[in-house]
Amino acid sequence: MTSSRIYSLLKASIILLSCAVAADASADRFDEHDIFGDYVFTFDGSAGGVPIAAVGRFFGDGKGNLLNASRTLVVGGAPAPVQQSFQCTYVVRGDGRGTADCTVAGATPESFSFILFDNGRQTYFVGTTPGVVIHGNATRQK
Repeated sequence: MTSSRIYSLLKASIILLSCAVAADASADRFDEHDIFGDYVFTFDGSAGGVPIAAVGRFFGDGKGNLLNASRTLVVGGAPAPVQQSFQCTYVVRGDGRGTADCTVAGATPESFSFILFDNGRQTYFVGTTPGVVIHGNATRQK
């Protein structure tokens, strides 16, 4: 094989590899549309040194809003007297990281950082509200 033929094959291989890497990178891009549908979640941690845990659900509208959200919250081993309803706005970066700011009925606002994975079907999140230490996950239902 001549050196010019080897050079041409090497150049073609590099171009194909570059295209494959670019296609793979674009496939991993996320945005608000990746949070769409009904999700269930759970979290645990502490607030002011008191243990807390919750389970709940929300609907992601794919436009930056979590709607029809509710949770059962347990504080210090005792369930809250009523289901808490809340709504959030969120932003998703291209790498799947995001933030959410939530308004909780009858409680102080809450904020979270999260990371999407599994094509947006799942997320891990942590609370970023001062004085509250929580972590959890959410999973899209069917």
